Amino acid sequence: MITRDNLQFYVRTAENCNLNCKHCFTSGRNGDPSVFNAENTSNYIQKIVKTFNVLNFRVVLHGGEPMLAPISELNCFIDQLQSIPQLNSIGIQTNLAYELSEEKLTFFNNHFKQYGIGTSWDADLRFGLVDFKSKTKVLKLWENNVRTLIENGHNLTLSICLSKYLIDHFEPRQLIEYAIDLGFQNILFERITEDGSAITNNSIRPLNLHLDRWLHKMFIQTLENQYEKRINNLFLGELATSYISKTHTANRCRNCELSLITIGAAGDLSGCPNSAKEVTWGYINEPISTPLSSSNRLNAICKEKIRNPICEQCDIREICNSDCYKLPWQDKICAAPKLIMKEMKRNNNINDYQRLL
Repeated sequence: MITRDNLQFYVRTAENCNLNCKHCFTSGRNGDPSVFNAENTSNYIQKIVKTFNVLNFRVVLHGGEPMLAPISELNCFIDQLQSIPQLNSIGIQTNLAYELSEEKLTFFNNHFKQYGIGTSWDADLRFGLVDFKSKTKVLKLWENNVRTLIENGHNLTLSICLSKYLIDHFEPRQLIEYAIDLGFQNILFERITEDGSAITNNSIRPLNLHLDRWLHKMFIQTLENQYEKRINNLFLGELATSYISKTHTANRCRNCELSLITIGAAGDLSGCPNSAKEVTWGYINEPISTPLSSSNRLNAICKEKIRNPICEQCDIREICNSDCYKLPWQDKICAAPKLIMKEMKRNNNINDYQRLL
């Protein structure tokens, strides 16, 4: 029971991190110092592809911080992956809060110019930022690394974590213009799930009602300022796809637990990378069917398919598809961007929404 088309592997090349963010689903600096074994991991991926006759797949290097793994092991892993004909693309999500040595820059230049690089910006959670006037040392380091990669011809995606502090202190246009000024090609707004460190740091998450209003403001400011001509907004693009074509992707696909596999540095297996540390299926050295048929995996698949009964009465359910099942409800209020979807449905400005694709 696995998706044959567009299967995705998240590979945690390292379990720990050079940062210690309050919202992160990893253990940060206190994490297991283990790094992955390139050969064992690539062999498992090849086994999955062959056993289930996978048509195409994507791999994302993840963590922890993936660049804490030895470059030699990372190079070996990518070389082995590229020998698999069904490989579609290789990506990486890295915090870029480290010295970008010649060795690391060469690694990026050799492998990711075709596919792109993702990095995060988390305001108070990551950079200790109060406003754009007083930048911390780590933020300046991150900005310099971003500029260096863009100067080297890379396509970068900025993921912005929507913490309570952020939506209380920043206007959407500030963040979008900041990303544009730095040279990012794509921007993604991410909501916080109840996983990892966010479980014990619950105060960092905004109220769903306030989050909905902020995201709606982001939608309005994007259309008014025609930001889509200068940067690709992946969050709004996903919503526009849902509205125009009634096709549910990414956050609203409700098929993640069937279409992705997270492989930990110790060879542990799980689904959604956000809950990978808490909900494991088994290990790559077990018979291939054992982890895939584990009770933890089957329970996660069932949870993703079950909707809150309130969704059945919602007038935008055909657009929303109940959103990501990992996002917590607050009483009867979900974390979906309902105001955006309601406005799309009410105004039906297809031409405006097609600009967001």
